[in-house]
Amino acid sequence: MNRFPILLLILAAFIAGQTRSVAARAGTTAFPFLDICYDARTAAMGGASLGLPADLYGVRTNPAVLGYLPSPQLTTSYVPYFLNLDLSGTQTVFGMPLIAGGFPIGVMSGSFLYFSAGALPEINEAGINTGIIWHNYSMAGALSWSRIVWETFSIGATIKAMNEPVYTPGIYYATNGMACDLGAQYRLDNSRIILGMAVRNLGLAYSAHSSERLSLPTSGAIGISYVPASLPSSRLAADLVKATDDFLNCNIGMEADIYRRQLFLRGGYTFSSRDVEEALNRLGGEQNDSYRKTNWNGLSLGLGLSTMMNKATVAIDAAYVLRADMIEPAPCFSALITF
Repeated sequence: MNRFPILLLILAAFIAGQTRSVAARAGTTAFPFLDICYDARTAAMGGASLGLPADLYGVRTNPAVLGYLPSPQLTTSYVPYFLNLDLSGTQTVFGMPLIAGGFPIGVMSGSFLYFSAGALPEINEAGINTGIIWHNYSMAGALSWSRIVWETFSIGATIKAMNEPVYTPGIYYATNGMACDLGAQYRLDNSRIILGMAVRNLGLAYSAHSSERLSLPTSGAIGISYVPASLPSSRLAADLVKATDDFLNCNIGMEADIYRRQLFLRGGYTFSSRDVEEALNRLGGEQNDSYRKTNWNGLSLGLGLSTMMNKATVAIDAAYVLRADMIEPAPCFSALITF
């Protein structure tokens, strides 16, 4: 159990060593839809989730959260990512504890992710509309497992397969990939403090159109959440995420129990190390009018409702994420059923 802080420090050192790297590879990795936040609770908290008691909501970012799942759960989410461009995503996850011969072997979940890039008319090499409509989409299926190794320490892993058809005039091909996520979570003081860590999207990708090796949006992340003694109905959370094709990003969030664990208010903010550097430059009088925030997401807000229905607990969550550079805000909706 004492090894987890050591692992956390190793991952933190790796992330810190990458903070000065320039995101020259931005937009060069395959399957960018894997980095989108699909559940409303996480979206409302600015993406902070590694150290949350998040049940199925947290499995995409840290599979170790599954280990504490007390009973079967089902969740589904919908994200109209860019309303004006007809981009949207859906995610469905089902998980349940498994027992073999009276011995708990952990918690398993299966998930399916679908991201639609809308419909595009086919234009041939002569620039003429052929009348054929292509529906561009991306998909990923995943199996996750997690187990509590000690009373306060859980580990988890996810294996996933991705498929992303690509259309360009006169050419149609698909990109495929396999990847895994690894995570751990350490809970202290009856879960008042939760530490989390994860390495995501380790794997390979290949295109049926080219022999060129493609990169995945691999990332390392550490996170923490904390319930202040003076505000026992609230939880604060923060994640540090460093992807191979991006700057170091910080996700901070807050969740407050407004009424008897039936009504929750959430808020968060997302920013990068480059954004902080530019803000410090402005305070020092070095104005850069051409600078644009590196992460589209900014301030986020959300609500959560939970109630009993036919012996099941049903949670409905909604988030509203404001964007930088006049990009339209994005809503997100999720439902979680605990049987």
